[in-house]
Amino acid sequence: MATNKTRVLAAALMSLAAAACGGGSPSAPSPSPQPIPSPTQPPPAVSLVTLTDPASPFSTTDVRDKQDQILRFNTAQELIWAADDTRFPGYRVTGNFIGSHSYEVVFVTREGERRAYFTVHGHGPTDPNRVCDIEVVNGTLVITETDIPLCSPQSSGPC
Repeated sequence: MATNKTRVLAAALMSLAAAACGGGSPSAPSPSPQPIPSPTQPPPAVSLVTLTDPASPFSTTDVRDKQDQILRFNTAQELIWAADDTRFPGYRVTGNFIGSHSYEVVFVTREGERRAYFTVHGHGPTDPNRVCDIEVVNGTLVITETDIPLCSPQSSGPC
């Protein structure tokens, strides 16, 4: 008997509560307000990095390797293999230095024109910068140091 009295009492309380809230039956919970997304800035446009010859007004986006193959760099810190536009991350350009300053773009005159070359940074007059050979092999960038020296950026040709 006590169980029926408890049920009747509970039902009566629920009816009173529903009536007090303005309805005869419980309603579905109202949806919670959705936050308004805050405006975001569009990502900065990615553009090619222009490298400038410190000894002349010449500047270019084209950098060459030992075989005069063209590569470029962009503001998203990517090296771009110009032959097929393959991109490799992790190549930040600061001035004419690439990455952690172990690579440097050196300007020289070849075949009557000013050109920029990708070199491994040398350690002084007895160890000048050396032009690198760069290839893409099975989707992997391979940078090989050569023994072909290029003098300082102020040089007008090979050492």
